[in-house]
Amino acid sequence: MFSASVDLYDDIYLDKDYRSEARLVTKILRQAAPGSERLLDVGCGTGEHIRHLVGYGFEIDGVDIDGSLLALARAKNPDCRFYRAGMTEFQIPLRYDAILCMFSAVGYVRTADKLRITLANFRSHLTLAGIVILEPWVTPDQAPSGKTTKSIIGTGGKRIRRSCTFKVDNGMSVINMKYEVDEGGQVRSFSEEHRLGLFSREEMHAAFADLGFRTRYLPPSPLLSRGLYLGQISG
Repeated sequence: MFSASVDLYDDIYLDKDYRSEARLVTKILRQAAPGSERLLDVGCGTGEHIRHLVGYGFEIDGVDIDGSLLALARAKNPDCRFYRAGMTEFQIPLRYDAILCMFSAVGYVRTADKLRITLANFRSHLTLAGIVILEPWVTPDQAPSGKTTKSIIGTGGKRIRRSCTFKVDNGMSVINMKYEVDEGGQVRSFSEEHRLGLFSREEMHAAFADLGFRTRYLPPSPLLSRGLYLGQISG
């Protein structure tokens, strides 16, 4: 995951519009699940969505498998609760009105079986009228292969060069990330590999339905280029 680059995470995604995404999530909740108060952000990363959502009056907790990311999230959101666990296995003695899984974090479960286990775990932590808001990774037909992107980020006295090379291997999207970080003339280089599962829209809808959710897919937009799934417990 982001173990090697955790100290750079917020610098790399400095231009990501978490504020507008939090506003959209709030709008969805007020329309689809009015009265929602308690939220859980699964795969919360450094807690940027949480930081903006608390401003809308939500009580929100976070879950992530990476302890270093959680340390950053806690520092930003000292009044929130955070739990270290994977999305297939977290166990919290609370029920939530909504569970969020943003920034394509669900791709890290990798397989269709684990996707269903994840959604079952989400359901077990929801109230009776609960809703899941999930941002997917790309579908199999959209998965880039043989493509390399490059970016340069300058912030806080650092200059970060990152290249991402994409391929498809054994039904998974594989991203090899290479970094060169210059901090005041001190240069370090390292790399990370990320493997994400590729799920079609049909597979996503079927997985939600198997767990008793009614689903709706919101198509891609300039804000969220992979769309969103809304899964609400069937009453």
